[in-house]
Amino acid sequence: MRGLILLLLLVAGAGAATADTFVERHAHFDSTLVTQLRAQDRDAAVWFKQAIEASDRGNHEESAQLYARVYERVPGFTHALRREAMQELGLGHREQAIAMMRTAAAADSSKENLSALAYALANRSEGSKPTFVEAQEAMNLATRAMEIDSTDVDVLIALCGVAMSAQDEPAFRHAASLLRKQAPDEPYAHYLLAVSSALGKDYDLAQRDLAEAHRLGMPDSVYQQLSADMRAPPESPQWRFARVLAWTVGSWLALLALLFALGSILSRITLKHCEDLFRAGAAGVAHSGALLRRGYALILWASCAYYYVSIPLLVALVLATAAGAVFLVYELGYVSVKLTIVAGIFAFVTVSAIVKSLAVRGSDEDPGERLDLAQHPKLRALLDRVAAAVGTRPIDNVYLTPGTEVAVMERGGIRGLLGGNGERCLILGAGVLEGFDIGALKSVLAHEYGHLTHGDTAGGGFALAVRRSLLTMGQRIAMSGAATWYNAAWLFAQGFYRVFLRISHGASRLQEVMADHRAALTYGSESFERGLRHVIARDVRFTARAQATFEEVIAEKRPLANIYAFQPRSEDLQVEVEKSVQQAFETKPSPYDSHPAPSVRLAWIRTLAAPNALPDAEDGGEAWELFEDRAGIERKMTAQMRSFVQERYGIEIASDVSPPEPS
Repeated sequence: MRGLILLLLLVAGAGAATADTFVERHAHFDSTLVTQLRAQDRDAAVWFKQAIEASDRGNHEESAQLYARVYERVPGFTHALRREAMQELGLGHREQAIAMMRTAAAADSSKENLSALAYALANRSEGSKPTFVEAQEAMNLATRAMEIDSTDVDVLIALCGVAMSAQDEPAFRHAASLLRKQAPDEPYAHYLLAVSSALGKDYDLAQRDLAEAHRLGMPDSVYQQLSADMRAPPESPQWRFARVLAWTVGSWLALLALLFALGSILSRITLKHCEDLFRAGAAGVAHSGALLRRGYALILWASCAYYYVSIPLLVALVLATAAGAVFLVYELGYVSVKLTIVAGIFAFVTVSAIVKSLAVRGSDEDPGERLDLAQHPKLRALLDRVAAAVGTRPIDNVYLTPGTEVAVMERGGIRGLLGGNGERCLILGAGVLEGFDIGALKSVLAHEYGHLTHGDTAGGGFALAVRRSLLTMGQRIAMSGAATWYNAAWLFAQGFYRVFLRISHGASRLQEVMADHRAALTYGSESFERGLRHVIARDVRFTARAQATFEEVIAEKRPLANIYAFQPRSEDLQVEVEKSVQQAFETKPSPYDSHPAPSVRLAWIRTLAAPNALPDAEDGGEAWELFEDRAGIERKMTAQMRSFVQERYGIEIASDVSPPEPS
């Protein structure tokens, strides 16, 4: 067995120091064998000792002859036959050595005989490999030897050598790990562990094990060469780019998931806060929701920053996808001009859509028909009274629209908006005014003033720009035909839009609830509930009536002067409208809604149970009484709707006002 270990160490490259360690470690074993022989045949014991010395000198021929004399004199002593076979193997007589080792293993299936035969089968001359049958037999023999004694260092080293030759990496790693437990202070153990780590491509661990083997006695020259051989192979530029890209994309997606998680957490916290707020009544006003609003502001700004930082990465991913497809096809041995052209067009239209989406700017046009408040003193006075009741600066301008909008906005420079000195605008739809009593209107106006008081309209420009850019990007990619599952920009536009919508609309829902709370406290829960119900129902009713009106006048080629006074002849309209109104109040809440569900808002308002404010004399009147020229306003708004239909659908609808005859 001693010759086997020396050969293994020399093949493994562990060096002279490791071999010397084995010589010292096996001196006791050799002495034991000599003592056994002396008890049977004193001359055989002398020859055996001389054979060992000849082997140490490298004289395999003399050593083999002496071992043969010992075995001939003592036929049952298979140690001599095995060692003779090892010398024959050293002389290059592999087949003869294997036959002798089989004889020894058949006579005594000891761990030494099994390991030696396994090693001989697994090793051929330099440049050749054992056959599959030989490798399998060798692994079976080495495994049997380990089953006999899994703590024997020689057996484990033999198994390592056989497994390495048979390219059985799992078996090699297992044997190497067992070897470290049995010989933690031997350099050969750490060398084999280094080989095991290198096979597993853990080059850092391989270097650490080699360094430990060097510390324990591996020659410096051997260590330097092995250390150079066991370093990670140089990475190709393509794989380096792919690795960096994969790490970047992974981090990018993880950050997106974090934003989504934070938005979801804030949404749940907001729901709990709103429930507590309305239960607390007026006591919940002071600093209510301030921390939540700051939290939403931070995550919204972070989401906006994330979007713009993502743009260069999107461009890189799109270009990498196109280039990667072409490169892969060329690597497979094909030359496809068509694929190259298609990939180029794909990259061009997608990158163009991304770049153009950044150039989209919002217009600063008037949001509607500007109303001269000097000509409507009752409305001006009402706006001032509601502002005073809420405790804020009044509206500067009112803009009328044809629909049912009731909203506020601020216009002006950044400095003016942040300083609270921007132009305060009320957007008021003519369609919402019918049947709107002034008392309920005041509470709805108080809600809108609440937005101004809380600063909801002062920021948000950044978020609107991101949303506008996202929508533009998605539309342009879809229109260009590049909306595919492998287009990173398309997937991002869809995925990030949902995340961004969830976060921004979560902030919007909090703003709506805070404005509801202020309005109900200012004019009472009953008054605000009446106003909120009117706005929701009127939106459904006016939309349905406007659609039925245009369908009728277009089909019958009839003129339309005042859509607000027109009564469609549809018999089922009223029934369908009332069903739609009921459905609007029963809408289930969604995390993507910009407003809380009406049923939730109404329930919270009732929970607040705020008393109604003292009514003004005009509260029982209708909102249209605040305007000086209802008919004129309705005709102007109708004219805008006719113009919209003509621009969008190319359908011209006449008014009932005939143009003057030419003179």
